[in-house]
Amino acid sequence: MTDVGERHEIIVGIDPARDWHLPLAWAVDEARRRGLALRLVVAVPPRHDTQHVDDTSRSITLHQTASEVLRASAAWSRERYPGIDQAVDLVDGFPTPVIGRMSGLA
Repeated sequence: MTDVGERHEIIVGIDPARDWHLPLAWAVDEARRRGLALRLVVAVPPRHDTQHVDDTSRSITLHQTASEVLRASAAWSRERYPGIDQAVDLVDGFPTPVIGRMSGLA
């Protein structure tokens, strides 16, 4: 029996600091083979909680970079498989728990 809120999609985490082409290629191919949607996710770590340093500019830069990488990776995946049903998410949080939680719902 399938839960009404259950999604069926391939989730792939995109790391803006590393080459994302290989994991994304796998995810696109897997979504195509299974006939599932693809969800690209970038998780941006939370700001440092400190009294001595203003972390605002770092946070803004991380979010801007994440947005640019999501746009580029979404375009690349559409080139690889033009008919793919895909979504992108830019979320705040540490990557491992965020992707793990999203994968548990996929």
